[in-house]
Amino acid sequence: MLDAREQGNANPKPFVSQTALSDFYVEYRLCAQVNRPDIRRITMTTLHANIQDVFNEFGVQIMSPHYKDDPSEKVWVPKEQWFEAITALEQMSSYLRTLKTYTVSSQTSLDEELDSGQKIMVDGETTITVQRPDRLHIARKIPEDDIDQQFFYDGKTFTLYGNTNKFYASVPAPATIGELIDIARDRYDIELPLSDLFRWGMDSNDKADILAASHVGTGQVNGVICEHYAFHNADVDWQLWIEKSATPLPRKMVITTTQEQKHPQFISVMNWDIAPKIDEKLFTFVPPTDAHKIEFVVIDKSVTKGK
Repeated sequence: MLDAREQGNANPKPFVSQTALSDFYVEYRLCAQVNRPDIRRITMTTLHANIQDVFNEFGVQIMSPHYKDDPSEKVWVPKEQWFEAITALEQMSSYLRTLKTYTVSSQTSLDEELDSGQKIMVDGETTITVQRPDRLHIARKIPEDDIDQQFFYDGKTFTLYGNTNKFYASVPAPATIGELIDIARDRYDIELPLSDLFRWGMDSNDKADILAASHVGTGQVNGVICEHYAFHNADVDWQLWIEKSATPLPRKMVITTTQEQKHPQFISVMNWDIAPKIDEKLFTFVPPTDAHKIEFVVIDKSVTKGK
């Protein structure tokens, strides 16, 4: 408590008082002044986090006041494990960026809401083929939403093609997959499937956006032993199951949108081929004779292929 309080305002000096000796615990009160009452919630959040960190550092368990007995194992987290989840995420991301060519097949499930307000889940499948730095092909199907489309990128042109309606749109593309992901999102409002996962770590704000991270445990995904991690951001909770091996591949991802009332989820279970045989023609779109060209809707004209 003393160390935690010192991370707050120092003038006037905070102090801790013992207010009672109860049956199972000592009651404390931390008294301090804040300069900005308008951000009291943020200040309290930071204070509570500091208290947990200091108690962890000194090996002190924070128990429910009315517990009956001490647990057989310590419930505080050793300091060397504080950043275990973040470290695992960074190692996974670093490993993914070493892969020059790979194919990942994803079985997906997505929560949707009916007009009646009932929440349902629809299934789909996505196959992504990557050849860094400038080749990408994505095939995505969600039958219940009538989605059957392909994304083509050959380092020069980006194309979106609907297999069912035969419509396609093409635009000049930037030099790398990372730039393409940004432009597709910012200029055309197109989120390429699983793009956040594959680009994690390239944006300096990614780590700062994580408010909490923890190691949940060890499990299996399709027979592959994985470490399960949970992360919390301001508007989403998300989980990753990372393969426990020399190839730390993400095997499962769950994203929960907490800012929406019914907390919809997106689930992706992934199978990887990190040494695929790829036909270069896969990345270049050749319009079928019955295809119809249309134009992308531009939502931000200030974003160009050079930015």
